[in-house]
Amino acid sequence: MGDITEGTFLAERLLGISAYLLLTLFSYLAIKSAKSYEDISRTLNITLLILCVMAFFYVPATSADLFRWRKIIANWDQMSFRQFFNSTMKTSSTPLAYLLFYITEKAGIPGLLPSFACFVYHLVVFSIIKSETKRRNLTAKAVSVVYFFFMSQGLFLGVISSIRNGLAFAIAAYCVYKDLVLKEKRLFYCILSLFSIFIHVSMVPLVAIYLSISVFLGWSQTTWINNFIKFLLFTPLVYYVINFRSDLIELVTEKAENYLSGNYYSYRWEFLIAIMAWGCMVYIIARYKKSFFDNNMTSLFVYCVVILVMVILLIKSYSIFHRFTNFVNVLAIPILLKTCDGEMREGNIVFNRNILIISAAILLLACTRGDLCGYKFLAFS
Repeated sequence: MGDITEGTFLAERLLGISAYLLLTLFSYLAIKSAKSYEDISRTLNITLLILCVMAFFYVPATSADLFRWRKIIANWDQMSFRQFFNSTMKTSSTPLAYLLFYITEKAGIPGLLPSFACFVYHLVVFSIIKSETKRRNLTAKAVSVVYFFFMSQGLFLGVISSIRNGLAFAIAAYCVYKDLVLKEKRLFYCILSLFSIFIHVSMVPLVAIYLSISVFLGWSQTTWINNFIKFLLFTPLVYYVINFRSDLIELVTEKAENYLSGNYYSYRWEFLIAIMAWGCMVYIIARYKKSFFDNNMTSLFVYCVVILVMVILLIKSYSIFHRFTNFVNVLAIPILLKTCDGEMREGNIVFNRNILIISAAILLLACTRGDLCGYKFLAFS
């Protein structure tokens, strides 16, 4: 991922960072000045389209997961599906991720994989923002604050670079939102959440916690048959853990130096960005609990708090702290929106101004020392 001060691809990185920065600022201002829900929705749709174009032309660094995966799947287009299934997919702990890699490699379009990951991830995030904005009639200024906080962390590059993490998080977060917030087709989304573990192994503990909360906190809201079936969903989780326990152990013991190809300097700044984002979320959620608590989102609140506590207890594992903090960023969007909107309606401009200041500091770090400084969509040399 690297440091922006490195001489390699300096011009290309400056161009890439500038494009992301301008998009973030212009879309933030457009949302802030929006006169209606339709204006906000239109801005988010345009932003999604531009992000996907930027992802399509992304040129990964040699340390990026996408670069490594492109080397691994380089000859998969020569394999029949039967060969691919027997040699790779059948024995993998993440068969759905491998299937996606196989399909995109068969298509013969290099930019398809990162743009698809970008589309799915940001579609889920923006859909949650639009859904909450519409059903709660949120103020445009409150929506703009939460949007800026989310975009400031530069999760965009992690999504298009690592691919699997972003896709798995998006699927799980969407299921959690539909189940724990909207209370829609609860059993269906519990089942759908299991698909995320077949994209990335890190989802096993997150899905297990989600299913536990869905069963026990939602016990009185569903029939005994639904709750019994939810209990049965733990069976494939147990089977998965038994068969792929080595992958789970690697997740816990994975060192930051290995994860970022020995770039300790980048790791240190990414760690700081994650801590700032974690602290900001704790600040908002604490305010939510004190002044704007919604009983209909009790399950989501508990889920977010459990993960926030878990990641701080496991802070020595960069892999878990970084990944799971990013997951809560998406998970907690309904809580963040309700809190910022409540503060805005009460005339507390200091609270939202503090969030914007912290977000601006995070964005500055992300662009100059974090993952974002590795983004480029052109290579002049």
